[in-house]
Amino acid sequence: VIPSVKVNVMPLPEAGKPDDFSGAVGNFQLSSDISSDHMKANEAVSIKVKITGSGNIKYVKYPELKFPADFETYDPKVDTKANATSAGVTGSKSVEYIAIPRSEGDFTILPATFSYFDVKAKKYKTLQTPEYKLTVEKGDAPAGSVVANYSDKENVKVLGKDIRFINTKNLT
Repeated sequence: VIPSVKVNVMPLPEAGKPDDFSGAVGNFQLSSDISSDHMKANEAVSIKVKITGSGNIKYVKYPELKFPADFETYDPKVDTKANATSAGVTGSKSVEYIAIPRSEGDFTILPATFSYFDVKAKKYKTLQTPEYKLTVEKGDAPAGSVVANYSDKENVKVLGKDIRFINTKNLT
């Protein structure tokens, strides 16, 4: 016969709960690095963000980086490693963001935040990535690229020859 165990689960406090809190509970650290802060247009940049620690690491929602509008972005690659031990679950969640700047200039990638409830300190904590400043020089245009001027005066870049704008003028 296995003896029964009574567990008293207390709710997380509402006071001091950060807006970006997504349910992470434990003790975590956040680190990040960038592949380069100086590049040419149309060359990829990679930013890796890693959360390590103990707690509910499998369910941690990773911080989202916001890239400037001139950057073509791709879905992040996420890798989660967790180990269950007698002391609890420890591990890491790594996220790699890849983006391609399509024009030259100086750009800023603002910090992303990650909030969790620290069970030892019994309070919410917020960690953040650093702000990254990128210098993008003029690069080679991708093959088959043309720049079209759209009706609302935004520059639209056509990177291939398979997509064309619908002509709504001079239809006769």
